[in-house]
Amino acid sequence: MLSKLIKWMRIDEKLSWNALEDRSRTITNKRGFTDLAHFVNQETFNFLYGYTRCLIQNQDKHIEIWTEKDALLRIFTDVVYPYCIRAVVCRGYSSVTFIADFYTRAEKAIMQRKQPVVLYFGDLDPSGVQMLEATIETLEDMIRKSIESEIDMDLFEEQKEQEDEDENKLDEIRDKVYEAINSALPDMFDL
Repeated sequence: MLSKLIKWMRIDEKLSWNALEDRSRTITNKRGFTDLAHFVNQETFNFLYGYTRCLIQNQDKHIEIWTEKDALLRIFTDVVYPYCIRAVVCRGYSSVTFIADFYTRAEKAIMQRKQPVVLYFGDLDPSGVQMLEATIETLEDMIRKSIESEIDMDLFEEQKEQEDEDENKLDEIRDKVYEAINSALPDMFDL
């Protein structure tokens, strides 16, 4: 019923064709130019076009908008693009690759002294709640592993420092023994 209503609203031009999109049927762009003039005209038109300054580069938050619904991406993108905020589709159970990509972006933000913030938009039905919980659990696992790696690295560095200190003490003892022997040598031999 709803799909027929939307179909006729679009055909009757009461609902913009850009209001909805079919993201499940991807069409790639055609490549190539019909002639050299077409290419030159396009490149001339696009010369120095498209520069935008990141408006949130000095903010203390790294914000991402996540939506469970693929069909909402364009709506969110239209809203957040002017503010240089990323819109992300996290449909279904997120792959570890998807989560690792976010983890990398969050780490980069933290290095820049920014707090990562995800604004999540989903219907939060039982499966939606489980998907979000699974994503959070994987992120926590990755953070825990990172901390453990840092602790392991700290222990390794402490052991290395201790070994260096022990080696320095041995060098000091060797130097003292050498000095003692050298200072005693003239007394040992009577020339």
